[in-house]
Amino acid sequence: MLTGKKRIATVILLLLAVLPASARTWREICDSGNLRILTTDTARDEIAISGLPRRVMPIDREQALLESFARRKKLKIEYVRGRDFAMLFKLLELGQGDLVSANVAATQERKEHYLLSAPFAYTREVFFTASNSKLRGTSWQTLAGATATLLPGTTYVENFRRFAKGKKNLKFRELKTTIPHDELIEKVADGEIAYSVLNESSLDAWLAYRKGIRKLFPLQSRVPLVFAAKSDAVELIDQLDSFILELQSDAAASQPQKVESTPGKIAQENDFLDDDRSFVDLDRIRKRGYIRMLTTNDEFGCFLHRGQLMGFEYELANRFGESIETRIAVVMVSDIDQLCQYLLEGKGDFIAANFSLTKERIKKYPQLTFCAPYGGATQIVIGRKNETISSAAELKGRRVVVYQGSNCYDSLLVLQKAGIPVQIETVSKNIPALSIFRAAGEGKYDLVAMDDTFLAAAQAEKPAVKKLFALKAPEKFTWVVRKKNPKLATKINAFFARENKSAFYNLCYKRYYVAHPLAKVKLFTAKTVLASISPYDAIFRKYAGIYGFNWYFIAAQSYRESRFDTSMVNYIGAAGLMQVMPETAKELGISNLTDPDNGVHAGTKYLAKMHKHFENGKISPEDQLCFSLASYNAGYGHVWDARKLAARKGWDPDVWCGNTEKALALLETSAYASRAKYGYCRASETIPYVADIMYLARHYESLGRMQKEKAAPDKKKTDREN
Repeated sequence: MLTGKKRIATVILLLLAVLPASARTWREICDSGNLRILTTDTARDEIAISGLPRRVMPIDREQALLESFARRKKLKIEYVRGRDFAMLFKLLELGQGDLVSANVAATQERKEHYLLSAPFAYTREVFFTASNSKLRGTSWQTLAGATATLLPGTTYVENFRRFAKGKKNLKFRELKTTIPHDELIEKVADGEIAYSVLNESSLDAWLAYRKGIRKLFPLQSRVPLVFAAKSDAVELIDQLDSFILELQSDAAASQPQKVESTPGKIAQENDFLDDDRSFVDLDRIRKRGYIRMLTTNDEFGCFLHRGQLMGFEYELANRFGESIETRIAVVMVSDIDQLCQYLLEGKGDFIAANFSLTKERIKKYPQLTFCAPYGGATQIVIGRKNETISSAAELKGRRVVVYQGSNCYDSLLVLQKAGIPVQIETVSKNIPALSIFRAAGEGKYDLVAMDDTFLAAAQAEKPAVKKLFALKAPEKFTWVVRKKNPKLATKINAFFARENKSAFYNLCYKRYYVAHPLAKVKLFTAKTVLASISPYDAIFRKYAGIYGFNWYFIAAQSYRESRFDTSMVNYIGAAGLMQVMPETAKELGISNLTDPDNGVHAGTKYLAKMHKHFENGKISPEDQLCFSLASYNAGYGHVWDARKLAARKGWDPDVWCGNTEKALALLETSAYASRAKYGYCRASETIPYVADIMYLARHYESLGRMQKEKAAPDKKKTDREN
């Protein structure tokens, strides 16, 4: 029971917790070394990747600008999460943060209650509807009779009220709870919602990988985006304003250059905002805090795996970004032929995409600088294991399969012109290389011509093919910049002079170009009696019991992941018995993954988290396990994409084998990956992963039953003897 003094102290503490606090002074912020940024879970999730980034998102620009500001002032950013947008301002009032950063629009109401920074960007709030909607036109009468559904607690609600004032039959409803932007857009595209309003950048990000919505007209044409602080944070806003205005002054000084005329056309035109066309050099890039990497969505360029961005070029680019203290912002192209055009149009700052340095490209693009060469690939001819040819001269009369429009195709044309009657059969770039190798191994194709990097990456699957000979000398890779950005070119050249063939570079190379053998499923003969599966059976039982799994299943997954080697760390950094990513373990509150108990705990807890995603009452227990395993291996997002794709194909999205599994395989091709939220998926790794574990778990369980049956007669015999 509290005494009188203790009760008074408790009341004072509670009052302090709920009463508004004064903003920290600029001196207090500098002394602490931290700048506390209040942002929503949604905004932080976008930073942590809630979908494949295909263009520079507003949140990238916003956070990068603050990080650049903090570096200049020798401060560290500390992000403080709020449950939703409205919560951010409550936390600001309570002194839990210094600035609100979450796409904050400058409204009159906010100006009256908070100090707002100078605008760092502008956006448009746009009405949108389904592509097949009857709502058409550019006036408010278009919307009469239909109901707008709006996100709660946003400027969209207040702006719609003002817009609707005096106009008949304009109706809206405000959602009771907020939902992510992409979920709102999906509901509009599916016709569940007649129309809604969002900022244009969110709509463009969705349209980068999907079709199904149509913009109508702006609700607000030029909405300033700002940072918000408490009304007494005058010094902080003054410092930030000076930084923002300096950036704007720099931008004005470097007048946008006219887009160069270039040979060829872009295969697919994208809708880029004016802010996305930038031609600045290194100094300006450093100040704004991010650099735009033009690349492709594959395992060599950049892709999502287990919720993290990966890829050979992406890892190199991240290393380069660290060296110039900027964030990497990924800009995806659907075809490698678009890269130079996008660069010349100012849609990126440099190309990093396994881009071969060739005389033809240097001649074709005199406006570009091809930087220091590194790595490289060799065009090779591939055949079955028993094939004997060893030179181009022996290709007479042979049929060679090659990707349409590839460098290998051009090389084969050169051979034809030189008098070697080789038959060329082109296939779509949407067919995975592994599928082509399998077909060649089975005799469906005669020979294949492809870069050796593809064959190296496929070796883990042991296709029944081999390299026969090189079509031409190896070609080096290169990063590319505009000639009018010499400082950036110099910095990239210095980077490769330092990093090419370094320990970091070699490790990166091995991750993506050297085969990584997968744990083979070890089976026992029917006569074998299994006393125990591993030294860690008790741990498997413990955590399987806590999280509601069959312990044989957890044992099978552990074997498939690590072969029961507690010290194992795989090529992407996953560690422990169940090969958990360190970042994932941190989120789960578990460390030291090489400890068997911690490793199994982290893996089983994460698997349980994936398992909950598939509790819809329609999915069978076995399919739920398959979906969970696929999510564990590739990331939940790819399975989400696969289920969406399965439904569109008329397959059952609640069934794994022959349905969602089949859809996941399609996400390894660019045709389907380019239209999926999470993009390219290494399905050829994930599908056998699921099959192996499900099979091995059943086998372990059957051997466990054999052990019990053997133990039962022995126990009866002992009882009789006693």
